[in-house]
Amino acid sequence: GTTYQGLGMYAPARKHLEAALDASIAAHGLEHVKVALALDRLAGAFEEEGDYPEAERLCRRALAMLQRLGEADGTAGAQLKGSLARVLQCLGKGEEAEALFRETLATQRRIEGDRGPGVAATLNNLAWMYAERGEKLDRALQLALAAKAELPEVAKVNETLGFVYLQK
Repeated sequence: GTTYQGLGMYAPARKHLEAALDASIAAHGLEHVKVALALDRLAGAFEEEGDYPEAERLCRRALAMLQRLGEADGTAGAQLKGSLARVLQCLGKGEEAEALFRETLATQRRIEGDRGPGVAATLNNLAWMYAERGEKLDRALQLALAAKAELPEVAKVNETLGFVYLQK
């Protein structure tokens, strides 16, 4: 499913990701961290296809599951909050997205320290959001440079840095 998603083939991606979700539910029951992560992957396919309302619904369902399981403040919870924040940003819900990105960043820093791939990805997402909104551009540049220092070869980080410079 994720391979098809990466190739931009969303219909087969969703089919396989839905099968993976069903298999996860069959193996672990309706309430499990792995089920929440399978929901997150499925939400990602909808996000990439531009169906943000469905992606939001799936992310919220998965995050609620993690909250019931007491796992919302761990690695899986940070991943889900970051996913939901990206979707909310796409839906134009900037304030809620920013709050979730900040919450995600705090969780990731608690788990990874100040450096790590999750921290860098969230810094990158915050930088993109600020640049997209045309605000806090100096802060966006700081965040993008911090993400690039951690993940210098990641194309998305380089794209964000270029986007921030373009907005400035």
